[in-house]
Amino acid sequence: MRTAKKICKDCEPAQVNHFIIRTSAYMGLFIKPMLKPLDYFTRVLLPPRSFSWFDIVAPRVLRTLAFFHIGKIETEVRKDDSDRTRCFWEEAKRRGIHMLMYRCGPIKDLFIAKYKGRTICFDGLPRPVGPEAESLYWMDNKPLMRTRFKEHGIPLAGGAVAFRERRAVEIFHSLQKPVIVKPYSGSRSRHTTVHLDTEESFLRAFRSAKVLSPLALIEEELEGFVHRGTLIGEKLIAVMRREPPHIIGDGIHTVRELVAEENKLEGRHGNTFHPIVLEQEAEMELVRQKLHLGSVPKKGQRS
Repeated sequence: MRTAKKICKDCEPAQVNHFIIRTSAYMGLFIKPMLKPLDYFTRVLLPPRSFSWFDIVAPRVLRTLAFFHIGKIETEVRKDDSDRTRCFWEEAKRRGIHMLMYRCGPIKDLFIAKYKGRTICFDGLPRPVGPEAESLYWMDNKPLMRTRFKEHGIPLAGGAVAFRERRAVEIFHSLQKPVIVKPYSGSRSRHTTVHLDTEESFLRAFRSAKVLSPLALIEEELEGFVHRGTLIGEKLIAVMRREPPHIIGDGIHTVRELVAEENKLEGRHGNTFHPIVLEQEAEMELVRQKLHLGSVPKKGQRS
């Protein structure tokens, strides 16, 4: 009998395998630094446009796994794939690039691309061939990124990283409240908790972050929108503004009614945006704003 797929609320809307992500995080923390000297010599010795062994070996490995029914190779994207995947897949087809995708349970976003006799394999997004850029070593490591930002005079929220709860609590009490807790690496806000102003709620958040990571980053919370820039070839191509789920008051309808209307929008039922769920976390956020589901927000008030 097949059991229902277990959903992790802290991973929504991008579910991942906790064991795989946690193992990868530990390897990145303890093994990658030991390989850094080798990585340095690789970048020095190999020319920038050198071939990649990964592009040669990985497609064969993925096809072998699919042959033994360990995952499968697909030639088309699915409706539930991310907008990013669908976007670059459609652009690849427009340019005559033959695309394949390997899927195995929670593992996806592994692609094989063929173009003019050349084959590359990549995870998520394609990168230039040859040795990895030095920035990839620290770009997905939030504590290291904080260090780089400080070196270049970029303002930062107060914060630090912790492995044990005792140290985490010390950091929590040293920071201005509220604080935010997140895994030291990763993306898409998985196991990230905001609005923490009590030790009890903080410890729950710290333990949640540790599900995916050996270290947790604890920072003072800053209000405002998140802006994510995309650079290609060292040029800023686009900037995306990320907003938390919200409704705009009209001075007539309650929060519950406004949410119901918002959830009717077609855009709320795709791969990027989802219906606003009125559960405990939403009610706690309303309390923080001194509102409740029956409140009538003022016209233009963002809640």
